[in-house]
Amino acid sequence: MIKLKTFTIIVFVAAAVTVRHFGNSSLKPTESLKGMKLKIAVDTSHCNYFIEKGLPKGYQIEILDKFAEFAEFSYEIIVVEEEFRLDMLKSKEADIAIFVSSDRLFESIASDENIRTSIPMDDYIKTVWMTNENKPVLSDAVNHWAAVLKGESAYNRLQTKYFANENKKKSDRISPYDDLFKKYAKTIDFDWRLLAAIAYNESMFRPEAKSPQGAAGLMQLMPATAGKFGAKNVFDPEDNVRAGVKLIEYLMKFCSKSGVPDDQIIPFVLASYNAGHGRMEQCRAFTKALGLDPNNWNDVVGVIPYMKNPREEHLPHLKSRFAGAKETMAFVSKTMTLYMHYRNLFCPDTYDVSVADN
Repeated sequence: MIKLKTFTIIVFVAAAVTVRHFGNSSLKPTESLKGMKLKIAVDTSHCNYFIEKGLPKGYQIEILDKFAEFAEFSYEIIVVEEEFRLDMLKSKEADIAIFVSSDRLFESIASDENIRTSIPMDDYIKTVWMTNENKPVLSDAVNHWAAVLKGESAYNRLQTKYFANENKKKSDRISPYDDLFKKYAKTIDFDWRLLAAIAYNESMFRPEAKSPQGAAGLMQLMPATAGKFGAKNVFDPEDNVRAGVKLIEYLMKFCSKSGVPDDQIIPFVLASYNAGHGRMEQCRAFTKALGLDPNNWNDVVGVIPYMKNPREEHLPHLKSRFAGAKETMAFVSKTMTLYMHYRNLFCPDTYDVSVADN
């Protein structure tokens, strides 16, 4: 059994962005954020950050997504208690800390000369985004975005969605199948929240799901795979999850025996789960042929696109093209990102997991 008490998650931001051309040559404040990765300190209040039907939701999440698309940056959520948000901001562990005007420490923080406070991001509970005084460019960008946001029709729609019923309760579960994920993930020393993220991206937690290619059930197992790993009824959630976990265990052992180190194994396992371990072995061989490290996910993912659209100099090293390259890279990225959200919101970490940027 492979124990993964410590491993590295490599997160790739693959979302499409919108390039905007402005009417004059001067830079808008938000353009200074292009390509950056910001760390956002937030709490798990009913409107800020929660899970609904398997996906991260919340007023702050939605406007952060819009801000990130508008300014072409990525972000990481850090869940932290109220009193520690300010500390993280001052120590530069967070770039933005989100506060509500009713927060116990709000007045003392807002008057702190080392902190910049944005204009309110809503008209109901007066949420503000705070930044460090020594980052005026970020503060200007936030306020510029807030002004843009309030001029959009989506602004009123989002406020109605999240503030019309302020007693909306957060879900205390990721899915109806959390108990199964916990039960079977434990058998291979795997984080159940990562298993849940795989299941969501495979089937959206629909046990009746079936793909055009024939993959079925919560974990989207192909018939031969389901049979190999003991699923008698692929549409039975427990049968399906049990077999899916056995497949993951098989892939972890396969990757480990083929030389992938523990701190790189998770993205390789996810890619193999999506595309097949045979295909990933071809990707690793191609990576090695180009003089790169086949056991380093950054190197492998960097050459995968050329397996779909190779250059002339690549052809002697390429046994077969990889038509689903883009889909597999997106699957790994989306699964890891969703897993980060699940870790933030459900249960204290029992795994020491670090995040490395691409």
